[in-house]
Amino acid sequence: MERLRVYFHRLKANLTKERIKHVWKKYRKHIFLYSFVGLLLFLILTPIITYVYFAKDISSKENIMNSNNTGVLLLDRTGQPFFSFYEAKQRKFIPLSEIPQFMQDGVIAAEDKDFYKHPGFSIQGILRAMILNIQEEKLAFGGSTITQQLVKTALLSFQKNFLRKYQEVVLAAEIERRYSKKEILEMYLN
Repeated sequence: MERLRVYFHRLKANLTKERIKHVWKKYRKHIFLYSFVGLLLFLILTPIITYVYFAKDISSKENIMNSNNTGVLLLDRTGQPFFSFYEAKQRKFIPLSEIPQFMQDGVIAAEDKDFYKHPGFSIQGILRAMILNIQEEKLAFGGSTITQQLVKTALLSFQKNFLRKYQEVVLAAEIERRYSKKEILEMYLN
């Protein structure tokens, strides 16, 4: 323990303002370069890794809608459920044609008025949420579109952080590329 105290005492003695200024002046270009390269690698590798990890889950509408439908569901010999544990649910799929138009319009008006105009994510919505989060000094707003909400509820967690939001944008863009707006709305409503 004494050795550790002596080590930190010497370290503190060596960290004078002049020493810190000297090290910063000498290595600031390296610090900026490594920070830039690290950020660039993050921005390039995250979409690739996210896509590879979730490629199977976004391959069909059924996979998207059932990816978080895990747990135990026991059926009797007639196929009727008699015991469920955790969140395994038997869901009845309702086609979009059977969902009333006023319900579809109401969800779009309340959740994402530009649903038919954007490519799965809204830069304006994300920036607005970021500004409001800075003003509130907490992560309260997400600025998610219907497609991003589908990705969040079906594939990702509900954690509020930059990585999850970036993954949400990547997967929302891929889902928009694979499926029509009507199919996305149908999955969201189911």
